Amino acid sequence: RAAGWISYMSPMVAEGVRLARLAAKTGPDDPEALWRAGYALAILAGDFGDALALIERSLTLNPNSANAWMASGFVRAYSGESETAIAHSEQSARRSPLDPLAFLVWHAISFAHFAAGRYEEASVWADRTVREAPEFPGGLRHRASICGLLGQPEQGHKYVRRLLGVNPDVTLSSLRPF
Repeated sequence: RAAGWISYMSPMVAEGVRLARLAAKTGPDDPEALWRAGYALAILAGDFGDALALIERSLTLNPNSANAWMASGFVRAYSGESETAIAHSEQSARRSPLDPLAFLVWHAISFAHFAAGRYEEASVWADRTVREAPEFPGGLRHRASICGLLGQPEQGHKYVRRLLGVNPDVTLSSLRPF
């Protein structure tokens, strides 16, 4: 588990974790339930070990699931496996090349480069993300962060303004679990 994650868990998040575990338990042969439960455990609880085990089981049952490959890409990026995250995200893109949610794959690839400290490469993929989904808050937040790390405060302010236009109530403290 990610440090500090559980101690800040709200009752609503705790219920989400409970339901994710229930979905995995009651649907051990349902690849959709497994990747969704795994992704929820990673996001809500920071439980990357169980998350990856569920997503891997999903991919064993349905190796053609673009969504399961994308979930694996995100979770592997979160857990520090950047190269595998990129490869799994690319698998997702190959399996669903016309997916209207492809911007999420580009976001996963950007995040994997970001986690590896490759901010210029992350910037390229983040640009693709916000170009295809200009109001996607996750992409806008991520792009603003990259600007800061690349020493581009003016450009970063542009993305923050766009983010506030989409989500006017967002604050730094609301984005940090701990």
